[in-house]
Amino acid sequence: WFTINIRRYLDMMQQILLGLGGGGAPVFVDDVFKTKLYTGTAAYGLAVTTGLDYTSGESLIWTKRRIRNDSYNFDHILTNTGRGRKWLVSNKTDGENTTPVVLSLTSTGYTLDNSSTVNKSGDSYVSWNFKESPGFLDIVQFTGNGSSGLRSINHDLKSTPAFIIARLATGGSQWYCWHKDLTSKNHYILLNGAGAEGNAGAQVWDATDTTFSIHSGVVGNTNNSEYIAYLFADEDARFGTNSNESIIKCGIFPSSETTTVDMGFEPGWILLKGKDSNSNWAIFDSTRGFGTSSSASSKAKRLSADLSGPEYENAGFWIESGTPNIIRTNGNFSTSNFIYVCISKP
Repeated sequence: WFTINIRRYLDMMQQILLGLGGGGAPVFVDDVFKTKLYTGTAAYGLAVTTGLDYTSGESLIWTKRRIRNDSYNFDHILTNTGRGRKWLVSNKTDGENTTPVVLSLTSTGYTLDNSSTVNKSGDSYVSWNFKESPGFLDIVQFTGNGSSGLRSINHDLKSTPAFIIARLATGGSQWYCWHKDLTSKNHYILLNGAGAEGNAGAQVWDATDTTFSIHSGVVGNTNNSEYIAYLFADEDARFGTNSNESIIKCGIFPSSETTTVDMGFEPGWILLKGKDSNSNWAIFDSTRGFGTSSSASSKAKRLSADLSGPEYENAGFWIESGTPNIIRTNGNFSTSNFIYVCISKP
């Protein structure tokens, strides 16, 4: 009448036998990240089971309609569980919507209302689910204090963030991003747009393993306004059986006709953007399917964080059979230096 997760049981027993149990149970990628595919029913209360526990800590539920059965596009819906399930749209600058589409949170998933944005009958959806965890993701909410210049804010990532998304939550705002492989800390790039990196002319970002700093002239710092930031780690080796594996990597694909990048783990999800030229963001995941060769007939399933359109196939980005840790690109894709965030496959 119940299922035992054998891997976790054996791992916990190993920790106890080795006398290492005092540090807590090991954490795996599928404790903090899941890609879930589901089909809408238009039924109020549709249950989506991800296996993640949403009853403690903060999580981000990022939902997108994949394939449409009509002529309408649907937005990317980013639900913040720590803000009363209010949601933002990554392809728009609108302020957060205060009417939740996620009705309830459980220890194994969540339920949805009958909104067509997340639950249109017969339509296919993808849900990318991120849970806060040191060395992986920290979701920081903060209130503007009206000061100008760089403002330092505490975080609990327990690692220096390599990718930060920040914006005003309670009003209209661009989605400002900083990545460690942008040209400098004077630069930023927008999640809701296709443009190349911008140069603010002065330092607008900074980060350590305890704080991050953002400039009021970019993200804003209006007194009493509410802001949100998503901080992603880079190669923090605190996961897995012996707490010595990383599950997330941030880096850059150099501009080249052929590019090969060893992630150090089998990729499960990747977000990337050409930083030097006009290009849409790309989101790929192993659940929907990466390409498997350079053949034009082998295409990865792509969605774009800055577009409301449906999923489409993208040639020139693949993971070859027999080399699961290696991402490869060719001239059909890599026409710019691409910054990326990659999360391990569970």
